[in-house]
Parts: sequence; C-alpha cells; structure tokens
Amino acid sequence: MTPSFSWPAHCPRTHRSKMPGADAGTPLYAVSRAGCAVDGIRHVTPGELLEAWR
Repeated sequence: MTPSFSWPAHCPRTHRSKMPGADAGTPLYAVSRAGCAVDGIRHVTPGELLEAWR
C-alpha cells in the first residue's frame, strides 16, 4: 500500500521561499522507500539519493 498525502488547505506551500537560495520554482523532492503518489513532488528512493552523492 502506497501512503498518500493531501496538503491541508490552511497550510500554504511557502516553506521553500524561506530557505536560502530557494524560491517557488525550486523543485520539491520526497525520499521514501515505500513510494510517493503526490502530484508535483519528485519521488527519490534512498538508493537514488545515495547514488547521486557518489
């Protein structure tokens, strides 16, 4: 079973703009072993994340 997540309407997605060098155009990534089914988020497995740093 793939977990799902629905972003609450009362919580605007403004957190990226508070990170140095990030803005609304900065892509959002999710790292998960179980998968990700959220629109607009790039799913990355732990193995892919580790491979990117090698």
